[in-house]
Amino acid sequence: SRDRDAMAPYSRTTPLEVIPLGVETPERSLDPEGRPPPSVLFVGNFRHPPNIEAAKRLVGSIFPRVRRECPDAELHIVGDSPPDLQGPAVVISGRVPSVEPWLARAAVVAAPLVSGGGMRVKVLEALAAGKAVVASPLAAEGLDGAPLILAGNDQETADAISGLLNDPARRVALARRAREWAVAQRSCQRTVEAFEALYERLTS
Repeated sequence: SRDRDAMAPYSRTTPLEVIPLGVETPERSLDPEGRPPPSVLFVGNFRHPPNIEAAKRLVGSIFPRVRRECPDAELHIVGDSPPDLQGPAVVISGRVPSVEPWLARAAVVAAPLVSGGGMRVKVLEALAAGKAVVASPLAAEGLDGAPLILAGNDQETADAISGLLNDPARRVALARRAREWAVAQRSCQRTVEAFEALYERLTS
């Protein structure tokens, strides 16, 4: 919606419409609780500098605070060209054939991005898979109404993650709401129908 408003002064008679990004929703949700030991997952392509920045914050600042509250927690960083990061209970997996096994295992998916632009497809995929998500306001842009926890600075992010790790019932409830929202609001079929309806209006 913000992008539409920014373009409006230049559009003259051209109609502008916001069609939300859609995602393939799995037939079944993944385990909403995750498997022990409780893990926090961050997925990204680390050729993209904002993902490197977020990973460094997770390893250097956010996750050590989480570990103080949840000593058995693990941090899994998955994606192509990961930075050289090390820390207690930090697992760097690099590029993998499929993210699904890591996503299924995760208790919480984190997206603490503070720079960059565009839609965060990995956040939307985590919601569609039925996982509890903690995201920065930037990472959640365009996901209006999504059941996730917004967290700004490192301490807020650590507190949100720790709270979910220490309360399985709460994270399961959040994960299930996330799945329901994604299926109802962000399926690929819904997006296709919106494009087709726009095309019909423009050509009629």
